[in-house]
Formats: sequence, structure tokens, C-alpha cells
Amino acid sequence: MDKNQSEERQGHLFHRSISIPILLTISILLLNSSDSLPKEIATENLAFMEIEDVFAAAKHLQKVRKAPASITIITDDDIRKYGYRKMSDVLNNTKSFYIYSDRNYDYIGVRGFARLGDYGNRVLQLVDGHTYNDNVYGSVFFDNEFGIDLDLIKKIEVVRGPCSTLYGSNGLFGIVNVVTKSGHDINGFYIKSEAGSYDTYKGTFIFGKRFENDFDLIFSVSLLDSEGQDLYFVEFDDPVTSNGWARDADGEKAGKIFLKSMYHELMFIANVSWREKHVPTASYETIFNDNRHKTIDQRSFAEIKLEHAFESNKELMARIYYDRYDFVGEYPLDYPPVTLNKDESYGQWMGTELRYFQRLGTSHHINLGGEAILHINADQKNYDVEPPVTYLDDNRSFTTWSAFVQDEWDISLWLRLTAGFRYDHSTTFGEHVSPRIGIIGQLTRESTLKLLYGQAFRAPTVYELYYQDDNDTAKANPDLEPEIVDTYEIIWEQELGPILKGAVSAFRYEVRDLITQVEDPDDGLLQFQNIEHIKSDGIEIGLEANWPNVIKGHIGYTFQETVNKITDQRLSNSPRHLVKAGVTIPIYKDKLFLGTQSRFMDERLTRNGQHADRSIITDLNIYAHNLVKGLDLSLGIFNLFDEDYSDPVSAAHLQETIEQDGVNFWLKVSYSF
Repeated sequence: MDKNQSEERQGHLFHRSISIPILLTISILLLNSSDSLPKEIATENLAFMEIEDVFAAAKHLQKVRKAPASITIITDDDIRKYGYRKMSDVLNNTKSFYIYSDRNYDYIGVRGFARLGDYGNRVLQLVDGHTYNDNVYGSVFFDNEFGIDLDLIKKIEVVRGPCSTLYGSNGLFGIVNVVTKSGHDINGFYIKSEAGSYDTYKGTFIFGKRFENDFDLIFSVSLLDSEGQDLYFVEFDDPVTSNGWARDADGEKAGKIFLKSMYHELMFIANVSWREKHVPTASYETIFNDNRHKTIDQRSFAEIKLEHAFESNKELMARIYYDRYDFVGEYPLDYPPVTLNKDESYGQWMGTELRYFQRLGTSHHINLGGEAILHINADQKNYDVEPPVTYLDDNRSFTTWSAFVQDEWDISLWLRLTAGFRYDHSTTFGEHVSPRIGIIGQLTRESTLKLLYGQAFRAPTVYELYYQDDNDTAKANPDLEPEIVDTYEIIWEQELGPILKGAVSAFRYEVRDLITQVEDPDDGLLQFQNIEHIKSDGIEIGLEANWPNVIKGHIGYTFQETVNKITDQRLSNSPRHLVKAGVTIPIYKDKLFLGTQSRFMDERLTRNGQHADRSIITDLNIYAHNLVKGLDLSLGIFNLFDEDYSDPVSAAHLQETIEQDGVNFWLKVSYSF
């Protein structure tokens, strides 16, 4: 098949795969007049921005239209009706975000930026406002290693743009804040069994209740087991390497425990998660088709938080927390006499935060606070098991502290000014000040204009600062400086009627002192250095429809041109065009629902300048609610049209791209009582 035929085929597939959600969404536009809507809907003006609150954008609840950012809210109802299985499914269908995988981890890209092998550490991940990124790699977790089961999630707040003014490091491109349910939301027992393709099985148990004395408790346990697939890799197509087939080398096991209790103003939350994933790709020059190659991630945290309202206009939040992260990588090698090499990382930290919020009249709010963190351990080790040889045994501890202030002032009924800054100090990188300013104009009841500027930073990770292997291939660089991003954005949000809203935004960001691993010409060793300057210009267009009990849908388009400003070369793994579309509709009353989503991703450059072809993926889910009292069923078909597509991967792999899953199925059966 020549290139023109291939492009024509993909064009037909594009129209076929997204026609349903696009047509259904457009049909809402045609219906959108007061004459075609029920009278109660037309008169009540069910505007999205009036019913949606967001916390992560300003560290206090506020209406989305007043928040200084571009925001998407994903609800628990969306999770059920679209049949999402894990966090990466959610974000892969969110405007301007994209997920890629090397069949060990899922990684995240935002607004055209996703460095291969960067662990997603330029996005801040929160659970009920608690930072989930680890202190060794700064990783985010969106695959089965993420510790919160989707059935525990009340909503997900996706905030685009820089967020260091309130949160410090990591938030260069945005925040993903997971808001969990309370015991009152469950009100009893919830049991779910799941089965999917590749001999994958999962079970979940949840108990939740608010007792008569107002004590609220929710507790959850979930387990997953998957045999995985037998996978073919053309790069290993040789009789010596099993003709390119990795068999019984893709298995996965995971477990999660979650506890949250609340009593009046006091909350305690704890989470423990664990995942073991076998790696079929023979990365890091390991032996192909050897199921000893695996990674193990363990993540846990506990937090006590007090939120006290002194008066109707004064609030105080105080919290203390403890976090831990453990990683083990096992690598079978064919370098006689070495048979097995191991990586180990161990992070342990504890911290405290104090925040004060006050309303100065009806038009002025001030939010200020500070945080201190003691990183007790940030350790890395690499060694051969037999014969025993240690290449890296690095043990670190460090401290960070910060102070921030943000002022929100309604200058008039239609104009709001938001301004703030944060000072961060660390014993590893020194100090940084992150400013932000936003002007929000409520031009009419239906129209909002936001003019935003913000600066964010990412501190170099312990891995980037200190990783070395006895100067065999890599060396440390303790002189690394933080990465800094400046972001400018214009957002227009428009209510197009009682059930429709649209948004258009234009953004520019520049990343200075980008940390990149390069080869030092003096000694040939790999080292992380501050050498790149990245620039991106883009636009985002989105339309959302929500007619309660009738239809809910969305369509979003993102264009982004992301280049290295020094060389003027386009970045690898950066698609110029992204399209996301989805819709849920009731098939039979409030009992049976259909959810379908499609996403188009433009071609991307690989690390060596080749191309990963564009792809169009469609998912379909049928959700049955209360078949009998308390019984729900969901059947999902993912990659409905069995599209062949591959993701670029890092230099840790022999492959430049790795093929992703074809059509696969997922069945969920749950019972609440």
C-alpha cells in the first residue's frame, strides 16, 4: 500500500470512527433553542459554569468561570458511562492531553510536550489536594500503579497551565486533581468484579457510611491480575530470539487499599498501592523473551487535615502528612558472568502545610500559606546480583520550604483580578519565585474572557542530579538548575444556551533550561544538562453539551506547534493536531446507556526522526444501571475498529515505536447494598 492509499484509508477511518459522536454533538446545536427545549430547562439556564466548582485552580472552591485557567471536570457519572478502566483512559480522552505507552508504563503529554522517558514529571498529580508525585523521579502514575480505584473517584479536576504559584515544583503544564468520594456517597457495601481481554481480572470491595454522630468512613480494597499478551517485535525476528515473539512476558499484578475518615472538621486519609509489571520489550538491553524482566512500584501516603471556619469569611487549613515510594527493576542480562541486574529506589518524606483564606467583603479574597517538607530518604541503588557488584549506592536527604500568597479582587461586577506568587527554597537547587496574574472579564452573563500569565518551575529530580553507574555509561550533575516555563494564554468561554458551552483559547509557552540527557564529548558519558529552550504556540477549541437525562457530549480540537527554539526543529513525540469527541445517551429510560468516544492523534516524530503514524481510536461502552436493585453492568469495547497504531519510545528500547493494543473487551459487574 503506497502512502497516498494509506492516507486515504486513514481519512475514511477518521470519518467512520468519529462520525457518531460528532453528529450527535452537532445535533445538540440544532436543538439549541428555547422553543425546542422543555420549558423548565430553557428558563432555569442550566449553565455548566454555574454548576461546576473547582478546587485545584486556586486552593479553594470557586466557580469554573472565575478560575484563572482552562479547566475540564470529569465526573463519576462520566467514568461509569464511558467505561473508563484506569486514569490513563480518562486523560487520553481529555482535550490537549495524550497518553503513550512503552508496555511498562503509561506516560502523559500536554499541549504538545512529552519528552520520551521523562516519567510525566512536568504535570502535578494530586489526590484530594495531596501531591502524589514521588521524590526520586517526580513520576506521575496513571496506569494500574495509581493507588486510587476509579470507583472511589467523585470527580477529576484537570487544570491546564502553570501552577507553581500555589503548588511549587512539577506543575509546568497543569494539574490533575482526583477528588475522592465520602462514605455518605457509598452508603453501604459495593462489590465489583471485572474481566477483560488478555486474561485480565479485577475485584473491588468498598464500604462507606456516614454514621449518626456525623463520623464518615470509606474503605476500599482492589486486586488485579493479568496474564497479558504474546507480543511480536520485528526487531527481534531471529531464531536466536524466538523469532520475535515474547511469550508469557507481559503479565501484571496490582493491589490498592484506601481509607478516608472524616469527623466534622478533621479528616484522615491513607492509601497503599503496589504493582508488579513484566516487561516484554527487552528494554535496557535485557534478554528478549525472558519474563524475569519486571518492575515493581509501591506508593503509600497518610495525611491528617484540619479545616476550620472561624467565621463565615475566615478559614484555616492545617495538615501533616507522610509519603513513601519504593521501586525495584529487575533486568536479566546476557553479559557473562552477569545474569541479573537490579535497580532500587526508595523515597520517604514528611511535611506540613498551613493555609489561611479570608473574604474581605464580598469582592476581595486573599489566600496565603506555607509548606515545609523533610525528604528523609531519596535513595538510588544499582547492582549485579550474581556475581555481586555495586555500581550505584547513593543516599540523599534534603529539605524544601515555601510561602505563597494569592489575591482575588472583583474590581467591578464584571472584572476580576487574580495575582499571586510563591517563594520556594530547597537545599538541592536553591530558591525560586513563581508569579501569576490573571484578568477575568465577565463581559455578559454568558461570556467570559480570561487573560493569563504564569511562571512555573520544575526542580531537577534526585535521579537527574545524582544518577551514575560508576562512570561506566552515565555520570551525575549536582549543578543542575530548575526548568522554568513562562505561559501566556487567552481564553474565551461562552454559554451558547441552557445546555451548551464552548471555549476557545490561544496559548504560548517557553521552557528555559530544559533538563535533557546528553553525551558529554569530553568523556563520552551520559549526563543530564540544562541545554534546551522549547517554544510552543497553540489553540484549543472545545464544545460541551449537557441535557440532563437526554444527552451529554463533548468535542475538542487542539493545534500545537512545539519546537526547539535553538535548532527550530519540531519536538519528538509532539502531535500537531489532536481531536477528541464523545457522547453518552440513554437507550432505555434511566436504565441503559450508550457511551462512545473517539480520538485522533496526528503523526509524531520518533527519537531518531522517523514517524509514528497518525491514529484514530474509537471506544464504545454499554452501561446498564439497576438491572435489579443495586446491580449494574458495563461492557466496553476499546479500539473498536482494531486500528493498528504505535507509540514512540525512549532510547532505553531497541525499538523506535511500540505497537499498542488492538480491539479488546472489558466487562464490569457491580452490586451495591
